[in-house]
Amino acid sequence: MHSKFIKIKKVSLFRTFAAACLLSLSVPAMAQNIPDATVQEKIVKTWLLTFNDANLSGNYAVLNALSSKPLRDQLPPEKLKEAFKAFYDNQIDISEVVVSKMVATTPTTVDADGVMVAQGYFDTKNDRVLYTVKTLLSDGKWKLLGINVKTEDLPK
Repeated sequence: MHSKFIKIKKVSLFRTFAAACLLSLSVPAMAQNIPDATVQEKIVKTWLLTFNDANLSGNYAVLNALSSKPLRDQLPPEKLKEAFKAFYDNQIDISEVVVSKMVATTPTTVDADGVMVAQGYFDTKNDRVLYTVKTLLSDGKWKLLGINVKTEDLPK
C-alpha cells in the first residue's frame, strides 16, 4: 500500500487551518449500502469529536487505535500529531459541531472499495468547520480512513 500524506497548511490568520491525512490504498472491492442521513451524521460527528479530543490533548493514540487498519498501519500516533500540529499548537476546538447542524456539500458515496466519503460543513458559534471524512466498514463499524478538517470565518 502507498500512503499519501498531506501536511497541515495554514490558510489564514490563526483561525483557518486545513489538515488532511488521506490514504490511497488497495482494499478488496466490496459493495456497501450508504447509511441513512442520521447514521451519516453520527459517523461524521464521532470522528470529528475524536479528532478534536486528540488535538486538544495532544494524544493521538486513541484516534489511531479506533481508526481503520490501513490508517493505523500507515500513520502511527506520532505522524498524526505531526499532521495536525496547527490544530494542537493553536488549541483549535471544534467541539461545537456536536450541537450544530450538519450540511452536506456533496452526496455521501461508497466507492467500489467500500470507502464511504462524506463532505460538508458545520456552522458553529464562531467558525465554519469544513470536513471530508473517509471511513471503511470494518467489524460492523465505520472506521476512519482519512480526514480533512478546515475552519474558516463564517460567511457574512
